Amino acid sequence: MTSSITDRLYGAIFGDAMHAPVLVASTGNNLTLSGAQTIDGISVVEGDRVLVKDQSSGPSNGIYLAATSSWQRTKDADGTRDLADGHMVYSRRGAANGGKVFILSSTAAPVTPGTDSQSWAVSSVLSVSSAVTVSSFVSGSGLLTSTSTAAMRTVMRAADRLITRVGSTGGITLASSDHGYLFDSTADGSAGANFTLPASTDAGNGYWVRFKNSSPNSNSFALIPTGSAKIDGSTETMRVWQGYSAELQCDGANWHFTQFGGAPGFGQPLYFASAYSTASQTLKAINSGQFLGADASTADQTITLPPCSTSQVLIYALQRLDAVSSNAVYVSAASTGSTDLIQGATSIQLMSQYDSVTLVESANSAPNGWLITSDRRVSVSSSQTVSSSATITYPHKLNGIPSLYTASLKCIASTGGFSTGQEFLVASNAGPGSSGIGLAADQTNVLLIQGATLGVFSTTGGRMSVNSTSWVWVIRARS
Repeated sequence: MTSSITDRLYGAIFGDAMHAPVLVASTGNNLTLSGAQTIDGISVVEGDRVLVKDQSSGPSNGIYLAATSSWQRTKDADGTRDLADGHMVYSRRGAANGGKVFILSSTAAPVTPGTDSQSWAVSSVLSVSSAVTVSSFVSGSGLLTSTSTAAMRTVMRAADRLITRVGSTGGITLASSDHGYLFDSTADGSAGANFTLPASTDAGNGYWVRFKNSSPNSNSFALIPTGSAKIDGSTETMRVWQGYSAELQCDGANWHFTQFGGAPGFGQPLYFASAYSTASQTLKAINSGQFLGADASTADQTITLPPCSTSQVLIYALQRLDAVSSNAVYVSAASTGSTDLIQGATSIQLMSQYDSVTLVESANSAPNGWLITSDRRVSVSSSQTVSSSATITYPHKLNGIPSLYTASLKCIASTGGFSTGQEFLVASNAGPGSSGIGLAADQTNVLLIQGATLGVFSTTGGRMSVNSTSWVWVIRARS
């Protein structure tokens, strides 16, 4: 930016075309260029920079420094090499000219202040319709407050999406004019903390909006589509959890997640947090990079992957969030074709709370289909009967040999100092086996072979026999 203190020998030829801002710009003919006065509703005192642009004599126009006596031209606009056609200056305040950028038009090259006529006209592209209020830079605040004009929002959207509405607790129905906003919400977990999206027909193609959950606790807020519009193929409400952020974009009919951030637990910038779903849905290529939290607390849920792409690498991170053991989350291939299978399987299951997988398509290299690059799934059996000299076969549904599998005895009736619900680890592939117990696993099953007799040490001392009245088997397998 041009210096407002010292002039530059080669300013007009080699320097920046934007001069230091002025406080105000004149609004009428023939200002008295001396003393303190009010211009465009603003009190001008000694030391203030003023754009004088409406004098009856064009050579008298220019950028001046106000004084108690006669005003002088500013040092960055008083020399023969300081001004040229196309130079600009921004007016910071004023009822008529606040927030406007003025451009110099002159046929002289270079312009000689006081000799050559200066014509300063407002730029309709760079100016805003009124003064802009800049917020203080405090935690949770954005660079601009919601009092910024619509024109400034348009300019900033074209830059780096810096517009924000701060401190919202939700409960807002978005309007088409909210295009480009970041809603930084301190969600309280109530229904009133939710955000309802505008009708897709009102938003139009290209409308986007961002959300961030800055709640100090584990609360979430919902993103609710309007009418028949869907969010990535689903009419279900999507949720944004504490520390998560999401960006939605409208295609004129429906909504799509396009950017995500802040995924606690994964520890990798590649995996992004986006949404929470309670209904089955089909993912799309546009969702690549998405983290999806799935909830099967009311019914089984199926997440269908898109067909593998030959033009881009697709990646998804999926996690189950509910703890209802009777239901499952199924991750299914788009087809039974070899290029769409999940490591050779048509589907895999997320069986336990916080089970998670990261899937990367590999259509451009062998093996074709989806690869599981991060797999944290746990399969837990129902209670299995304790019976001497018996074999229990438990199908673990992990689509591969488990990295860890265990067999535990679970107390179902207090005995020997054990309380109901307590477990006693008997065998594991990660440690020494137990006498009288055989444990093995393959890609499909965990096999538990019981000996003729089985005993455990009681908490009160001594060894006691295990029977089906007080104990059951629980088998676990981890991917």
